[in-house]
Amino acid sequence: MVAIVPKSKFKFKAPPMAHQLVGLRRAWPLKEFAYFWEMGIGKTYEAINLAAARYKAGQIDACVIICPTSIKSIWYNDIEYDNPEDECEIKKFCPVDYSAWVYESGDKPVNWIREKKSELKFFILGVESLSIERGQSMNALDYFRRFHKFMCVIDESSRIKNWKAKRTENVILVGGWADYRLILTGTPVTQGLEDLYGQFKFLNENIIGCKNYFVFRNKYCVMGGWKNKIILGYQFQDHLLDKITPYVDCRTKKECLDLPEQVYPPPIIVQPTNEQKRVMKQLKDEFSMEDQGKEITISTILERTLRYQQVIGGTFPFEENGEYDTQPISGGNPKLDAILAYIEELSHGTKCIIWARFVPEIRYIIQALGDRWGEESVLGFYGATDKAQRPINSQAFQQDPKKRFIVSNQTVGGYGQTWTAATYALYYSNTFSYEDRYQSESRPHRKGQLYSVTYQDFEMAVPHDRMILTAVRKKRNLAKEVEESWT
Repeated sequence: MVAIVPKSKFKFKAPPMAHQLVGLRRAWPLKEFAYFWEMGIGKTYEAINLAAARYKAGQIDACVIICPTSIKSIWYNDIEYDNPEDECEIKKFCPVDYSAWVYESGDKPVNWIREKKSELKFFILGVESLSIERGQSMNALDYFRRFHKFMCVIDESSRIKNWKAKRTENVILVGGWADYRLILTGTPVTQGLEDLYGQFKFLNENIIGCKNYFVFRNKYCVMGGWKNKIILGYQFQDHLLDKITPYVDCRTKKECLDLPEQVYPPPIIVQPTNEQKRVMKQLKDEFSMEDQGKEITISTILERTLRYQQVIGGTFPFEENGEYDTQPISGGNPKLDAILAYIEELSHGTKCIIWARFVPEIRYIIQALGDRWGEESVLGFYGATDKAQRPINSQAFQQDPKKRFIVSNQTVGGYGQTWTAATYALYYSNTFSYEDRYQSESRPHRKGQLYSVTYQDFEMAVPHDRMILTAVRKKRNLAKEVEESWT
């Protein structure tokens, strides 16, 4: 029994760790708060128990959770797990009577919304569904708010960092309907200080005190370049952080958990095949490329960068009869060969997460692993994996010793999953997003991990592949600089 609500007792379903109790006490007196906690140290626990405490105190009767679609089932699902520790977060942690609705397109939760019961309602929606002006999700939320006093939680709040996006505008509008607001993320800054604007406007625009983005940018960003529109650096950073610090609890895994170390060996460098060299040179010189009778024409430099990365991963994209398709590039796949050779050297039974950006790469890897170690050894977790099958695959990877490999892309598997059965994370390819990389690294390195985790990149010896890893590392340095100023 712990006193969170003043002059009352609050009984937890699962006892908090010391930092979680401190975080709850900091958030309790405020209508808006931010948990900037690294992945794996309990942000979801905080949100659920804070909502339950506010419900017990009569402050709210509902909680709206807006999160990436790929992790809605982490918050709540109806699957019965063999091990209670693998249950979804609300089932595991909520200490009061509750009901939950995980909203999908076409749902009509009218009766559930209007029901009058002595229970806390959790309404869970994917943030991607709020990307259009008056879509079904916004209509459902507009209806929901007429019947409930609620706390609005934005999980992975960096998804609303783009101030121009309709998604951000809609989420800020929903925040205005809420009685309490909470944001959760381990990566509040991935590009620069401008990432903070949308997140804090959702909480309360008076925290930062800038009436619009341009006032914020002109005050805290050093501008230059073409028409003075490029952010060259930042200024008055301490002033900004002083304003938001009272509303933020920022913590790292290192200070909260006794976790084994993370190991980052140098990248394993592979050489391109002659065919890859030829195709990339053709792409550079002619903005088009051809392989095995198939060809594609590129119209922009940005698209060319994307095609370079596909070729590096062993895929040749092409257009035929107005349709887009892909095929394995001729001449071999050095990255795939290198990953298989690396795994051969690991101890028998070692579990690995293999990350790849593109769906054809994922399929190559799944096929190759199945051919070498048996189809029963490998699981997929990406866009083509049925949503109902994803939590089943996740649980199987955690519990079944025969399931040695899970192959995923960072945008689907990189958020919300617990894959502490793995002690190796192998990066076949990366996105340009620091957040994607950071989130994916946290899948095996979180509470429950007993062993050190090795993160191994496989890099082709061409500038385009090296550029991606360099970009990710640069963003990491900026994010670390901002986070350290809070601690």
